[in-house]
Amino acid sequence: MKNKYQKILDAWTNVILTEEKQCPEGQQWCPIQNKCIVPPGRGRTNEENEDVKLKILNFFKNNPAPDDDKIHSMSDELDIDTHKFEAMVYAILGSFIGAGRAKEKSIEEKDVDAKELKMGIKVEMEHTTDPILAKRISLDHLSEIPDYYTRLLKMEKEAGIKN
Repeated sequence: MKNKYQKILDAWTNVILTEEKQCPEGQQWCPIQNKCIVPPGRGRTNEENEDVKLKILNFFKNNPAPDDDKIHSMSDELDIDTHKFEAMVYAILGSFIGAGRAKEKSIEEKDVDAKELKMGIKVEMEHTTDPILAKRISLDHLSEIPDYYTRLLKMEKEAGIKN
């Protein structure tokens, strides 16, 4: 039995359809969705993909904890298959979580000064509401400069910035 994705793939690869539809350039008729779609991985330029990424980031900026229905609505609004949309979201998240100086240098919590890390998490909470992500950012900074947050505090005091 063919799954949904195999049926969609078959629909894209079969040129002769029982019901011919005219689609804009770069799109194909999908009888399963009953509309013109951009096939995954095809039809979008790098610039268009970057535009979609920006729209995804803005979506999450305005909807920090969206439910599944909002995700599906956004993918429909962007005319992107929901699974492809979700894959793009995961890629954006993975590019943050799976990269960085701490990862490059294999630095973990045990490798840094606990006081510096605690200071770092507090400081980096200005970028997120999630302490795990704040720790992740802190570890990147501490992997480069072990007393990063002590230096930052000193610099901010000298500049007259109050925390």
